[in-house]
Amino acid sequence: HRSWQVDFATRLQEEAVWKMVSFILESAVFALIGLQLPFVLKGLGEYEGWVAGWYAVAVFVVVVVVRFVWVFPATFLPRILFQHIRD
Repeated sequence: HRSWQVDFATRLQEEAVWKMVSFILESAVFALIGLQLPFVLKGLGEYEGWVAGWYAVAVFVVVVVVRFVWVFPATFLPRILFQHIRD
């Protein structure tokens, strides 16, 4: 990535293009997930809807807590341990 070698107008255009590409890819992923949802719900089989909902909430909470526990030490621990990162 050598954005310092191009002029300001090109960088603005580049940023707009990448935002549009990101939006299109995210939309495609969202649509594909939506298309698969009926098959996932049919595959639940023996689980009732509320039980599957509680499992989904439990998995979500675990993921959020694990991310919270991981991100802060991963961010600040290297700065505490290594002087050259702090400077």
